[in-house]
Formats: sequence, structure tokens, C-alpha cells
Amino acid sequence: MSILPAVVGWLSICCWIVVFIPQIWENYRRKSAEGLSKTFLVIWTCGDVLNLVGSIMNELLPTVIILAAYYTAADVLLGQFYYYQEKTYQKDELLADDDERAPLLNPSSAPVIVVPDESTGQNDTQVMHDGSNSQNGAPTESASSNKKNVPMMAITLFLAFHTVNVMTTATQRGIVLSNPITPSMVPSPFERFYGDLAGYASAILYVGSRFPQITKNHQRKSTEGLSVGFFILAVVGNVTFCASILMESLSKEYLMVNLPWLLGSGGTLLLDFYILGQFLILGTAKEENTMSRIARNVFGICNRISVQQGTVHHPKPTDLNISRFGVNIRNHTSSIPRQANFTKLQIKDITHFLATLPNGCVLTDKSDLEQYNTDWFKKYKGNAQAVLLPKSTQDVSSIMKYCYENTIAVCIQSGNTGLVGGSIPVHDEVIISMAKMNKIEAFDYLSGIVTVEAGVVLETLDNYLRDQGYTVPLDLGAKGSCMIGGNISTNAGGLRYLKYGSLHGTVLALEVVLADGTIMKCGNAVRKDSSGLNLRHMFIGSEGTLGIITKASIVCPKSPKSVKTVLLQIKDWENVLSVFRVARTELSDILSAFEFWDRQIHSYIEKYIPHKSPLPTPNDDHFHVIVETRGSNESHDEQKLARFFELVEPYVVDGVVAQDISQQASIWRIRDGIPEALGKSGDGWIKWDFSLDTKRMYKMVQDLQSHLQGVAGVKNVNGFGHMGDQNLHLNVMTESNSTWNIDPNITKAVEPWVYAYVHDLGGSVSSEHGLGQLMAPFASYSKTEQELALSKAWKEMLDPKGILNPYKFY
Repeated sequence: MSILPAVVGWLSICCWIVVFIPQIWENYRRKSAEGLSKTFLVIWTCGDVLNLVGSIMNELLPTVIILAAYYTAADVLLGQFYYYQEKTYQKDELLADDDERAPLLNPSSAPVIVVPDESTGQNDTQVMHDGSNSQNGAPTESASSNKKNVPMMAITLFLAFHTVNVMTTATQRGIVLSNPITPSMVPSPFERFYGDLAGYASAILYVGSRFPQITKNHQRKSTEGLSVGFFILAVVGNVTFCASILMESLSKEYLMVNLPWLLGSGGTLLLDFYILGQFLILGTAKEENTMSRIARNVFGICNRISVQQGTVHHPKPTDLNISRFGVNIRNHTSSIPRQANFTKLQIKDITHFLATLPNGCVLTDKSDLEQYNTDWFKKYKGNAQAVLLPKSTQDVSSIMKYCYENTIAVCIQSGNTGLVGGSIPVHDEVIISMAKMNKIEAFDYLSGIVTVEAGVVLETLDNYLRDQGYTVPLDLGAKGSCMIGGNISTNAGGLRYLKYGSLHGTVLALEVVLADGTIMKCGNAVRKDSSGLNLRHMFIGSEGTLGIITKASIVCPKSPKSVKTVLLQIKDWENVLSVFRVARTELSDILSAFEFWDRQIHSYIEKYIPHKSPLPTPNDDHFHVIVETRGSNESHDEQKLARFFELVEPYVVDGVVAQDISQQASIWRIRDGIPEALGKSGDGWIKWDFSLDTKRMYKMVQDLQSHLQGVAGVKNVNGFGHMGDQNLHLNVMTESNSTWNIDPNITKAVEPWVYAYVHDLGGSVSSEHGLGQLMAPFASYSKTEQELALSKAWKEMLDPKGILNPYKFY
């Protein structure tokens, strides 16, 4: 025989003997086999079994039979990574007491110790692991599976060595393997038929096995967890295998005998080339320092935008027939599929956090998790298995570095007072609560600049500054619970926006932890800075999707020496607009708030919020307006208000000026109680947070009322908002036995209409609450394709694995 087919055949054999080693090593190194598709592995194993059967039935060379047996044994060893991994998850599920929201660790696996929190004096439930040496206690399941992986590697290497030894001995005895498929003797017709049948079946399975792996790579947008050496050896093995057959003979009879193996190897070869292409295009998401990645990508960002524009979803009329701006309406976020590239939290991860974070900073008990997994309206429910409460920026950095290395998704949470589900996990993301980062670090009396950690409660900061003669340039109804980090990450507006403006103007500097744990400083605690791009603006309003805000420097105004609060009753919307025009003109620099609500809203207040109306002759059929001024001179402000009252008298039905702080608080209690009143009603409640041209704000309420006439189940449409910053809170109240159990027919009638309305008027679908889970599908009604593409480019550059607050916007 020619020596060339023998050499090529031996090269093929060598490749196939070691083909599994790179992937087994990759699995061992990562302590996981999640990169491989289970279906790919199962189908390939079935193909190897049939290959073994076919080679025996066709009485091929002994070395071929030995090699086929080796393939099957190695497949089983490779599959054991999944076995041990699944065994770990099964144990996790047992620890969860058969409840999908139960913690990873419970009292049966580790003692629960109540540790007093030094900062608050309250008790934190923490799961503690035994402090004794590891040999004195039972190893974790993760450690146990890791130990079992070592002999798997050794057995595989032994089988490979033994196979080479057997085949070398066979060659020395005269069995020259010039072609691994050449039969050593003519099989019987029965054997030939079933041998060919097994061969063709194995060929189909070999080719089919690649499709699940290709699909998984596309779904993950990554080949992470796969060994490129595994597929390179498979390609070389298949090329040399086919070549050794064709070099031996091209006769028809010979080719028909070997056809199943040629088809199997040739078809698999083409798909393996495709997978290698995925390695080049998708990459393996290898770790890279964030700052290096920014430097590498920033100059090409415009090109990235042009490339990505085709992939950004912008609603088209063809998406749905329900409107010309058809969108995928979703009522429940559970319909969003979990991203396959995210690692499920395991016991070893909890053990790591317990070992690296301060006492009381890791919560896994079911009763503790419940409040973090649910928003205050009980609309959104997550499935986080752990809550981490860092006490410092270094703690946050340590958490993110570990989560980035292990591709663990996180959800950042501050006061959890949002209305769009932005701080609630969609699936099982680990919650990072900023509640323990609650220090007011510095305050400069001369400049009014205060530096605080992200977990400082807004009301706490306002009280602190009041003692210094200053005030926070932000006021919200939820100020007793909301935190500074959450305010900044959602670019909250609030009740003082008219006077003090946006947080983009008052936040001077930020400290941010990026996805890979890098600590980044954005800006300085000074009023003016023209030294380049002010990157802090990128994180204000980003909802924790680009980085975790840990500290902020905010410039605060002096506390007003004169505060005047007025409650007015006004007959209709046109008169409300007239009063607002007068207020902007006559009160100008001292005007700090102009709030309105309609008669439907007021009927809910009267019914569900205990209060005594300060108005002499209250009338529920009118609009109600709060006008507030903040100035530095009592008599000056009173003169301005007197002139204001003279000019608005034709438009006002009734009104009252608060005479003291108590009356001011009483008036604001009415306004702040609106969400509470609507929630207590028990009606179904669909709500939005829009920005619109001031003149059109209430016209949208009226137009929606007309649009929904005759729709079964709709009780009323109402609105309230901040006139000064063009912010309308629009509500549809429905007949329902649950606040969020809305008739789908009502939702379909409402949601396409309101977003098209806002789009046509050039407004924003989210004025101050952010996008979160609720509004994420509708971002393109406010942003252009270029804006969305640039946002996505920044996200991919700062968080290439997508672990920061996933499923929200990006």
C-alpha cells in the first residue's frame, strides 16, 4: 500500500485520540460545562455508539473498533461534568425547600446567626458557614464536584495513552492502518446491512449534533466555555479522515462501503468550520479591563453605530396591526426569556460572598428576600436567591469583579420606591442593595457642595442640610424611603424641579463601579469644569445599566427664608393654563412648584386619604393647584403674591394661603397622597409618566377619555402632574378585583394609542421614573435609532457581558 494514506490516516487517528482533551480541560478550568450544548453532547454520544456498532458489524480493523470504543468512553467522561453540575443544582433545589423563591442556603445547610448591624442597631439575618478548618466539616458540593473532575482528567488521559499504545502495537504486528475504514474481511450480508444502517445513522447524528451547539452560541452571542482547540482538532481529524479514504481508492464499490463515514465526516466538517467562524465573530467574551476596552473602542464608536443601526428595534407599522407604531405589549415580565449566558448562583458563590463581605451583608433567608424581590406596589416579583449589602465602594468593586468573572447578573437596588420595576430582578439576578452605604461624607459650607454615599435617604440628607442652612435641590413624595443613588440613576425630577432644575445640573461628580469592578471617578466637586467630556451625565438616568453609583457630590442651594404655599380651586384646564402663565411672569425667580390634579383624582383623595380640606368652600368638581414660592425676603415675596392674586382672580374659584408650617404640610399631604389614594381604591390601575408640551398636558387626558368611551371595564381616566417641568401622570382606572389584574382588551385599546400620541407631540414616554421593566419596550417612541444605537454601543463597551441590571432598556 501507499505510505501516504497510512500517514494521513495516522494523523487523523492522533487528532481523534486527543480531540476531547482541550474541552475537558476547559470544563475543568471553569468548573462548569455550560458552554457546551447538552443536546450536542447527547447526539454526538449516540453517533459514537452507532459508529462503534457499525464498525463491529462491518468487521473493520481492530484499531478502528478500539478507537470507536474510546470515543464513547470519552463522551461519557465529558458528560460527567454535566452530571456533577446538575447534581449541584439538585442539591440547591433541595435546600430551597421546593420553593422557587427560597434561598440557596437554609438552616439545614448552615446555621442562621442574627448579627446586629453596627450602623443601625438592627438585627440582620445572615447565613454563616462553619469557621473551622475544611477537613473538620463537610465540603461543599462545588468542592466535591471539583475533586471528582481531577480523576476524570486522569482517566481520559490514560485512555488516550492506552489507545495510542494499542494501535502502535497493532502496527508493529503488521496491521498497517492505511485507511481506518478498510474492512479486514468481508462481512455477511446481514452484518453488512445493519453495519451500513448504523453507519448512516451515526452520520446523521454526527451532522445533526452541531446544530444545537450553533444555536446555543447564537443565543448567547458568545462561544465562552468552548475550547477552540476542541473544534480545530475535530476539523483536522475529519479532513485527514476523508483524505485517507479517498487516497486509498476511488472505485465505486470501495466508496460505497465507506460512504456513511464520508458523509458523516464531510457534513460535520462544514459545520465545524461554521462554529470556528462563530469563534471569530462572536468571540469568547474574555475578560478585559474596562478602561482598556474604552480606549480601544471610543475612536470607532461612530462606525459601531452605523453597523448596529440595523439591529436596533424601532417599531414599524408591520410589527403589529394594532397601530401604526405597533409594539410588543407585555403585561408580565416573566415572558422575557432568561439570558443563557448568565450563570446560576451556586453555593460556592454564596460562600465566596460570605467570606469577602462584612458580617450582616449577605442575605439568603426567604423571609429577608421577599421585601427585596417585590416592589412597593406588589406588581413586580423577582426571584433573587441572594441580597448583597456592601458597606463601601471597595465592597461593591469586589462583588462586581467576582460577578463579572463568573458572568453572574446583578440588579442594583436603592430605596425600591420606583414605579416601573427598574430595581426588581426579572429572573434570578443577584440584588445589590445600597442601603448600608449611607454616610454623608463631607459638606462645604461656603460652596454648598455635599458628598454622600449612594444609600443616603433623601429626607435624611435634607434634614442634615437644613441644620446647615441649606436644602437638597430635589423633593419627592417618597423622600422618606428613596435614596440618592436611585434618584440619580433614574434622573428623578420631583417637586422642586421648576426652581432648581434637573440633577444633570446639580450633580457635580460621581464615583461609579463598572461591570468588571473598575472604580471610576466622573467629575470633581467644583462648580465649573471645561476640561473635556463630563462623563457623569452618561450615568445620570442610566438606571444602573452602565455602572453602579456609589458616591455623589451635589451642589445645594441655601434654605429659603420665606416659603409660601397656596392651594387653589380652578374651574377648567384653560384657566389652569392662565394661572400658570401669570405665575411664571409675576412670581418668576421665587416660583418653586406648580402642581395640579383633576376632579377625578380629588374624589379618590377625599375617599381614601384622611384629611381636612384647608379651603373655605371645598368643591370636588374643580381642578386643584398648589403654588409654592421660595425666596429670601418675606415682605418681598408677600408683595409678589399679592400682585399674583390680583391677576388670577378671574380664573380662580377659591383659594387659601398656608399660615404656618403645619398648614403647608397639610396642603402637601393632599398632593403627596395621590398615589396612595389610587392604590387604596382597589381599582385596576394603568399609569404612565409622560412629558408633553404644557398646553397639551391635560388635553391628552381628555382625548384618552374620548378614545375609551364604550370600552367595557373602564371606570375613569384622570391626571395630575408638575406643570413647571411638563410632567403628566396619566391614569386609567378600571373595574378589577386586583390593582394589576387588568382586562387585556383594555390594555390593547390603551397602550398603542398613548405611545403614538406622545410620539406625535414630540414628548417622552418616561418623564422621571425611568424605563425599568415597564417602559423598556417603548423607548423608541422617544429616542431615534441613532440615539438607541449609541446607547447600545456604550452599554456593550462598558458592560460587554450585559450583567448590569439586564432586561431593562438594553
